[in-house]
Amino acid sequence: MSEIKRKKGESFEAFMRRTKQSWRNSGSILQARKIQYFIPSKSKNVGKKR
Repeated sequence: MSEIKRKKGESFEAFMRRTKQSWRNSGSILQARKIQYFIPSKSKNVGKKR
């Protein structure tokens, strides 16, 4: 996660807007959404036992 500090005299809304923009540009939110519902496939050996 990137470390973003609030600038002196910056409003909270402006800080959050800047933070969200940096997250979007880094791709960390996109990566989190990709793996949110990821279900790993079972190995071939587990399938053969059934």
